[in-house]
Amino acid sequence: MSRKSSSPSSKARFGAIGFTLMAVLLALVSAFLLARLMKGRGYDRDSLQKIVVAKNKLNPGARISSDQLQMKLWPKKSIPEGAFLSLKKLLASDKKVPLQTIMAGEPIISGRLSHPKKGSGMAPLVPKNLRAFPVKIDRWVAASRMLYPGAFVDVMGTVKLETQGYTSRLILQGVKVLAVNGAVDGVSFTRNAGKKKKRNVRRSISVATLLLTPEQSEELALATRIGKIDFVLRGASDGQNVDTEGVTLSKLFRVPVAEEVDEEEEPVVLAKPERRAERKRSSRTSRRARQLKRRPIRSRRSARKQPSKPAVVTVGGAE
Repeated sequence: MSRKSSSPSSKARFGAIGFTLMAVLLALVSAFLLARLMKGRGYDRDSLQKIVVAKNKLNPGARISSDQLQMKLWPKKSIPEGAFLSLKKLLASDKKVPLQTIMAGEPIISGRLSHPKKGSGMAPLVPKNLRAFPVKIDRWVAASRMLYPGAFVDVMGTVKLETQGYTSRLILQGVKVLAVNGAVDGVSFTRNAGKKKKRNVRRSISVATLLLTPEQSEELALATRIGKIDFVLRGASDGQNVDTEGVTLSKLFRVPVAEEVDEEEEPVVLAKPERRAERKRSSRTSRRARQLKRRPIRSRRSARKQPSKPAVVTVGGAE
């Protein structure tokens, strides 16, 4: 009886031990596979490195302070080139002015910073030997988003000449847009456009800032004084300039040039002073008529203001 009773208990004991060993083996395999998976996706702690990131939004042209920065773990394989590995190294660097908007949590890169001695605002964004030239543009041009920071445009000038009449021609080609309404990058340009959309409805003029050479600045300054300028957007990969002759009204509508007026014949221009004299006489006549219409009304008002005289009654020839 004892042998029969011991055999089932021994079998149960061996079964429990085998089940435990199998569970331990499965746990080890699962842990190994999970570690491989996490390491492949970048969850390994050994591959992380602390770098300097922006604690708050950093505006372009404003100097960076220590309270706007923080250290954050970043995968070593994904650390961008030029990132700072310590706050001390960044604060000791000469470059402390962002050239573009840096969002919160974004790494600080040396290539996107400028020297404070170059100035603030747009001054650090102007390369050497170039100039920033502000130009007035229509509001609907800015609203079309055709002009944006970083775009390349051609500038077209339209003037009225004495010999050819209205003439349009490309005066500048491949000019870079530095800013639109003060926004120097796409982030600030998009956000400012959304916030100030209602305010700009009443405004009819916006401002675009172009990067020009000193010679181009002189040409554009003259074109804006004597005529009107327009902008033509270029493709990002199009760097070829085209030599154009411009277009006049006669070329545009294929109208033959008018013949010169004979010196013996009286030009039509002489009739303009007579028309002006007639307009002056008619304006004087209409002004005189309006004054005559207003006079009776003024006389009535003055009569009301004057005190009434007492009536004089004569009795027997005496007052």
